[in-house]
Amino acid sequence: MYYTSRSRIEQRQQCPRKRWLGSEYEQRGLESVRLSLPLATGSAIHRGVEVLLKIDQVGLPLAEVLRGYEGESPVVSEGLEPIDIAVAAALAEFNQAYSTHEVDATVNESTQFIHDEHAALIEGLLRLWAEHPDGLPWLLSQYEVLEVERWDFKTLVEGRICEHCVGGYLDNTLDAYGDKIKCGACIGVGSFGGITLRSRADALLRKRSDGGLYVWSLKTANSWDKRRDDSGRHDVQGISEMVCIEERLSAEWAQQSQLGDVPQPRIDGTQMTYLLKGRRELDENLNVYRIKTALLHPWCIDAGLLGEKAYAHTYWYNCELPHDTGRTLKSGKAVLCEGGKRHNIGTSWSQCNVWQDMSMKEWVALLLSGQVQPELPMPTLIINPEPYFRNSLEVSDWLEQVTAQEQLIQVGLAAVGEAENEDQQRSALNKFFPQYRKSCDHDFGGVCKFVDMCFGPSAVADDPVGSGLYKLRERVDHDVE
Repeated sequence: MYYTSRSRIEQRQQCPRKRWLGSEYEQRGLESVRLSLPLATGSAIHRGVEVLLKIDQVGLPLAEVLRGYEGESPVVSEGLEPIDIAVAAALAEFNQAYSTHEVDATVNESTQFIHDEHAALIEGLLRLWAEHPDGLPWLLSQYEVLEVERWDFKTLVEGRICEHCVGGYLDNTLDAYGDKIKCGACIGVGSFGGITLRSRADALLRKRSDGGLYVWSLKTANSWDKRRDDSGRHDVQGISEMVCIEERLSAEWAQQSQLGDVPQPRIDGTQMTYLLKGRRELDENLNVYRIKTALLHPWCIDAGLLGEKAYAHTYWYNCELPHDTGRTLKSGKAVLCEGGKRHNIGTSWSQCNVWQDMSMKEWVALLLSGQVQPELPMPTLIINPEPYFRNSLEVSDWLEQVTAQEQLIQVGLAAVGEAENEDQQRSALNKFFPQYRKSCDHDFGGVCKFVDMCFGPSAVADDPVGSGLYKLRERVDHDVE
């Protein structure tokens, strides 16, 4: 049985060669030895949310939630709140990834600072989502959490044995040289392997107002705009998780319906939540990268003789009504603003690394208390768009397209596997896993991690692991954003 997933499907649609390198190379796929900070951050936040929901909402015991933990064991003591346990689990996963990968840093950057900044981001977003009115409280006001991070499967192609051959060769048939003839019906493999789509939704929700079922998908993003909202309407993750869950629910319904009139369950839509982490940008004055978000780098000013500081989360703001600006003319007359103007808090304020001034737990509590710039709303860091819906025709079309795509992948894998020399293998890769050169450079300045494999020195392609740039992928599932 061959298992595919949303990430594998999207890899093929982005670039067939990326699919081969990332998921099929030596039946495991390759990953860069360099740490992907967005992926590590997203994975850690997902882990924290999973732990929080399983303890706080599903009611699972702590030992069961942390059983089979892949990273470092989180430091957990008795009496901790669920959010504190979730933060510990998230940071343990991030620390594991950080300690086992290389970290890219400019000459002026400290890898310790990069670690501390991202650790603060992970903890800050988790604590903010757990308490902010737009975070977990909003989710629970709208939905009941039924399941969290459960594996589901949908069979795309049933496996079967080829009827025309034995072990991939025609029975009792030899060529002119006395050699067995490969069967063309099954590409010489003797059987047609089944193909199963697997997924693991962040959660399955039931809407409190009408009882409808929804898949919940949590994503971390640099920012929010119309383009990202529109992409959610065509998102593969939402539809792949929906069809896999419906497969299980339909099987359960088939058994229950024998006992009475039970309505067949279906997934009504996908509810997404975006946590905005800010964009990591180059500070040209310091020649270092910083994550641009007030959650980590608010503005501060000395506010007392004992080193007390005042903080602000917003530097530029618009006023609505006439007000005193706090400035005076040489004549002593107060300077008034007529309203509707753009102001800033002043050049005496400077940005700081807030986690160095206080714990992220204290900072998030201070933000939520409304004591930081109480006259201005806190920047938006959590987005809950309207649910995205899929009609039955869209779902059936997608399934047919994906099934055909994954069957062609199997044909390509068989062709590559049967190659008798390097030239034949290269030819098979070119035919079944061509390079989509337009995908080498991403829209936002990123570069595909396999560029060195495709266009770098031949030594890298000949021995990617030996080159020191790549390693065989360890995680079975990598559908995390």
